[in-house]
Amino acid sequence: MNGNPAHHAIALAAATLLLLPFPVAIIAGWTPPKLPSRAAALPCAWARFPAPAPRR
Repeated sequence: MNGNPAHHAIALAAATLLLLPFPVAIIAGWTPPKLPSRAAALPCAWARFPAPAPRR
């Protein structure tokens, strides 16, 4: 990316658009066909979100 901030912003936006919808859909109530139930899907969805930074 050669240090160009525009390239970093584009890469961040693309990664967000590709990776964020799946855990949001699971938390909203959608269950993927390969998982047996929503109870199995929720921990999988929450694990994909980054942990909040600890407060100082």
